[in-house]
Amino acid sequence: MLREVSQSQREIARRQQETERLLTRYAQEAERSRQETDRHRQATDRRMRETDDLFDTPWSKFMEALAEGDLVTLLERRGIPVE
Repeated sequence: MLREVSQSQREIARRQQETERLLTRYAQEAERSRQETDRHRQATDRRMRETDDLFDTPWSKFMEALAEGDLVTLLERRGIPVE
């Protein structure tokens, strides 16, 4: 009986080690995934700022001001679709 207990304890210890190994591996994978997601988010933020800069010129502001007025209505009345 003592031999069975000892063998069970060894098996429990082995399984605990395996569980700890797996948890460590999963934690490392989660950290790599988080870092990759962070890199993608930073790249997306950078591209969004670059895109915003394209629409923040005097010309784009002028066109925006025209579109806010009756320009869209006038163009559509003449059969020119505006999106």
